[in-house]
Amino acid sequence: MKHLLLLVLAGCIYSSARAQSTGTPTDQQSAYGSMQFNKPIYDLEDHWVAFPKNEKTGKYPFGFIYLDMMAGFTFNLEGNFSLDAQGHVYRDSTDYIKTAMYKVRLGPNTKLVYAITDNMRTDLKVKPVPDWLAVYKHGSSDKNSVATNVQIGKHLNSVGGAQKALGYLESAYKTEPHATGLEFELTYSYNELKQYDKAITILNAAIANAPTNPMFYRELGYAYTKNIDFDNAIIAYTKGIDIAKQRNPEARMEMVQNLSLVYCQLKQFDKAVTLINNAIADAPDNISLYILEATTYLKGSDPDNAIKAYTTAIDIAKPNQLEQKAELAWAIAIIYRDQKKDMILYGTWGKKAKDWAPANSKAAQALRNVVL
Repeated sequence: MKHLLLLVLAGCIYSSARAQSTGTPTDQQSAYGSMQFNKPIYDLEDHWVAFPKNEKTGKYPFGFIYLDMMAGFTFNLEGNFSLDAQGHVYRDSTDYIKTAMYKVRLGPNTKLVYAITDNMRTDLKVKPVPDWLAVYKHGSSDKNSVATNVQIGKHLNSVGGAQKALGYLESAYKTEPHATGLEFELTYSYNELKQYDKAITILNAAIANAPTNPMFYRELGYAYTKNIDFDNAIIAYTKGIDIAKQRNPEARMEMVQNLSLVYCQLKQFDKAVTLINNAIADAPDNISLYILEATTYLKGSDPDNAIKAYTTAIDIAKPNQLEQKAELAWAIAIIYRDQKKDMILYGTWGKKAKDWAPANSKAAQALRNVVL
């Protein structure tokens, strides 16, 4: 097997938004008809596809999409093509020289693609099914097993294919509802599709079976929040935060943030601050918690304590976090300008922000034309 390299085709494969749900389809006329870049990658498994033209090279990256059961949806780059005056595809001689396989693991922000037609594929001189695909399909013949359905559903969820994932996950749930990973992926799909009542039903059953899994409480709190059932959201998040304290600190911090937002929606700012401070007591070096605390104070019209929280975040920032320090200083400057009406301290903190911002950083660019 040829040497494997991971290639990230920035700007060609990925977009800043979730292209499957929000991307604007593009098209290009060719001898094969309109090349419409309007297909999500999860609908083109085991198919030759092309991505929109690379504006720097003027060429279209193309290759084969397949599902690696371990890694997920993958794009194997075959090469690049151009269109001649008559709209036919062509590749220059250097495009055929390959010493490695270039693969990109695809995610939810992958751009919409064009499904290459048989005529175009023939002109590109590639086989209907590449020879190397058999290696990745080996051992995945049991496509109807519960474990396989869960894995496929998980990979579909990871690329924005929640609706398609349901077919696999609901089938598995009928056979083995508590299979490893199944309930989480199924409720993730329901939440993505805004079917919150279904997610709540599955999650309550999941918690009855596995009451110490913090991820179930995280998804349940989310579903209740989206269902405008704040009382039950608070109960779910509170239990989840307590369980996750020892089992999953990352999930705990996410639930702290989510629950604080629920409290803010209810105008219960004191409860939100208490929640955040309890988390800070266990993670005093977590800058994100101080930022969350500051924004919570601002929502509760308490600029003085917001400034204190931002200042603490600056004090604990590491030497290599200059850009974040600049952003925090600018946040403080804005408070002094807009809420405290103190133009002197606005200038003081604004200058700190400019001084801390590394050259050519996003913060420096944003502050370049600011007049203090």
